[in-house]
Amino acid sequence: NRLTQIAPEIGALRKLHSLLLKNNEITKIPDNFAHCYRLINLDLDVEKIVYPPAEVVMQGGRATVLWLCDENNVDKTAIEGQPDTDMETKFEAISAQEKAVSVPVLCVDT
Repeated sequence: NRLTQIAPEIGALRKLHSLLLKNNEITKIPDNFAHCYRLINLDLDVEKIVYPPAEVVMQGGRATVLWLCDENNVDKTAIEGQPDTDMETKFEAISAQEKAVSVPVLCVDT
């Protein structure tokens, strides 16, 4: 892949969790990326990034989204309560499945 930019429409992907764009020529993350409230994993070639600052992008998706919210005066309340890590997200998904599924257990004594 040799992508040079991220489409501005990415901001419409409110449930985006991971974005893997390594080995591309992306230098700027669009401002409306601030609306990707659930983003946790952001994998880019940080050394090529000029906006937001690489130091921010290195901290991951959530830090990048928060920084873009601050820069663009976007309300951050939608981010509050979102998991901070991928592992936390997986744990919440497993917990929800366990609550939703009841499996009867049959024990047989032989």
